[in-house]
Amino acid sequence: MTQSSIECVLPLTPLQEGQLFHAQFDEAAPNLYTMCMSASLSGPLDVTALRSACAQLLTRHQCMRACFRQGRDQMVQVILREAPLRWRQVDLSAHPEPERAQRLDRLTQAASSDRFDLTKAPLTRFILVRLTPDQHRFIICTFHAVLDGWSGLMLLGELARLYERNGDATGLPAPPPYEDYYRWLVRQDGAAAESAWRDALAGLAGPTLLAPSDPDRWLAHGEHFHVEVPARLVTNLRGFARSRGLTLNTVFQGALGLALGAATGQSDVVFGTTVSGRSPEVPGIENMAGMLLNTVPVRVRQDLSLAEPVAAMLARLQAEQSRLIAHHHLGLVDIRRAAGQAELFDAHMVFQNFPGAGTTGGFQMSDVQNSVSTNYTLSIIVQSSGDAIDMDVEYRPDLFDRGSAEALMAGLVRVLEAVVAAPDVPVSRVEVLAAGERRALLELGAGAAAVTGPGLVPELFAARAAAEPGLPALVCGDVSFSFGELGGRVNRLARWLIAAGAGPDDPVAVLLPRSAGSVVAMLAVLAAGAMYVPVDLSYPAERVSFMLADAAPVVVITTAELAARSGSDLGARLLVLDSPQVRAELAGLPGGPVGAGERPGALAPSDAAYMIYTSGS
Repeated sequence: MTQSSIECVLPLTPLQEGQLFHAQFDEAAPNLYTMCMSASLSGPLDVTALRSACAQLLTRHQCMRACFRQGRDQMVQVILREAPLRWRQVDLSAHPEPERAQRLDRLTQAASSDRFDLTKAPLTRFILVRLTPDQHRFIICTFHAVLDGWSGLMLLGELARLYERNGDATGLPAPPPYEDYYRWLVRQDGAAAESAWRDALAGLAGPTLLAPSDPDRWLAHGEHFHVEVPARLVTNLRGFARSRGLTLNTVFQGALGLALGAATGQSDVVFGTTVSGRSPEVPGIENMAGMLLNTVPVRVRQDLSLAEPVAAMLARLQAEQSRLIAHHHLGLVDIRRAAGQAELFDAHMVFQNFPGAGTTGGFQMSDVQNSVSTNYTLSIIVQSSGDAIDMDVEYRPDLFDRGSAEALMAGLVRVLEAVVAAPDVPVSRVEVLAAGERRALLELGAGAAAVTGPGLVPELFAARAAAEPGLPALVCGDVSFSFGELGGRVNRLARWLIAAGAGPDDPVAVLLPRSAGSVVAMLAVLAAGAMYVPVDLSYPAERVSFMLADAAPVVVITTAELAARSGSDLGARLLVLDSPQVRAELAGLPGGPVGAGERPGALAPSDAAYMIYTSGS
């Protein structure tokens, strides 16, 4: 690559930065960011004309000649003046069915898994598969950071026009320069956008998660299933949306919000959506090819106390989302920072409109598909094409099981049915659960009441451990403790805390992930007679610092790695559980029950059994 071969150098959008990071972070991880778009071509095909049309796409569109290089202090995308065509032809017509279909599936999967060298343009491959003399499957694979789905569909239409002209672009309007979008992007008011998102997410208690938070989790391929919305429901949804001045996108967003609320027990939920990023302020942006997408949060609040009708909730949701359109350019990292949330969601939905079949220059284009994986726990692509609406659902089987994903989608469809059947009923009366699910919930706790005597948690636990020391008490992954083993660990840790000065009214902060260790720590704090202060690891460092400063704990129970990662001045005596010194000290302490006389100023049974501190209490 020489200076003369470079047309321009552009910065990266926030979404491009994230995609590039994941693509380069671990080359052995699954390849999630190759977008494969395909279509069936029917009729006689002039292969030379199609190849010439593909080459012309590279000439006309800057993004098609992009690659990524390290600049002075950051990664940039380099647009070359020319780039070679990456073209491949495969003939499967000699193979009988179903072998032909199986080979096509394997070829498509291999093309999707094949990584690009991101430093070399173009980052697009064209594959033409001959199935019969008059049937072909045309596949375009692109590194997603250079081309979004909107652009891909637009280029398919342009490809058809170029094919009719044998690849000659004479007379076609020139596409707007990709760099115009970046000039517009740098002119945006980032402070105003942060303020808008801060207001939109104000009061949010925390993230909406279907799986436990883990910032160090690896990328993984998801599994898929398909949900077809019944034809009659599609007709009713379109009629309802038109009559209420709503978009179908809003209706599906509201339905997902209610379904997530039922799945998580939250009435204020957040999930992600992909927005086009195509501001009308950029001339010709509707005809611009590139990666202009962004991922932003959608907040769905159910104010059950006001008995708000579901149609009114949808109208409010649409108005709230409309006010944020001007700020869709802000990156998700900046949105989270503005909201004071380390994490917001792990579910994602996007609404797409795909073209139906179309005829051009001797072949018919149909069955247009656009596939790209995500790394969300649950991702839903709603596809509206002609009179049909279906949903492609991707979930991570290591985090969310198939049954739970199917149940959530069934709940979403039930909400859609309820919306069109009775749009003016209160949100609280919209049925999300199936009859069997509701019955199972109502029957919880319906058995005989268990009678226990008075006592504090430490005493009740000690009595159970003494009576049945061999019974399993705690199982967490590969770790399991009997009541006797758990009691010994709890009592040794409680004695360490008492020796460190922890007693009644003394806060002890627990900065640990959900684990066997966190259960031991909680019980030990109670056994010492102190107050348990849980610190959520997903909180921003500033919030952790505030909680610890406000609570002023006498001891912070944590690990060496978490203490370093917190980025906060923990400001208290640290009990670092994985420290060899602490392990040795704990091992030397008695494991028998902690007696009331060992606790300075021990609590009487009439006092609170245990206390939990929360910020501001």
